[in-house]
Amino acid sequence: MSTTQGTRRAHRGDPTPSHLAADAVNESATARLKVALEDLLREQSAAPFEVQQLYGLIRDVRGWPAVQPHSVNRRLSEMKRDGIIAGTGELIQSPDGRPAERLALTEAVTA
Repeated sequence: MSTTQGTRRAHRGDPTPSHLAADAVNESATARLKVALEDLLREQSAAPFEVQQLYGLIRDVRGWPAVQPHSVNRRLSEMKRDGIIAGTGELIQSPDGRPAERLALTEAVTA
């Protein structure tokens, strides 16, 4: 099983190619993505779909790593679990019509 700072990148039952791909994940790109998301949320709160959109718009300008949208969501989930970000309680409508909560850095990070 592949792990990075406790984060599983492949499941125990996944086929060998999945484990090989998980082992090849560029850890510095993952760490840079988290820093980029923290920078973005330091500037404004945003729902996950908004974070994806904003990241895509300013990634090249800021020199952030190119990633798939699901990678942004995965890092946001990890950051929420680790207490770096939290929901603000403000709900907005996502493009698919479902409610989405805006996220912001926690006080521990902004202090």
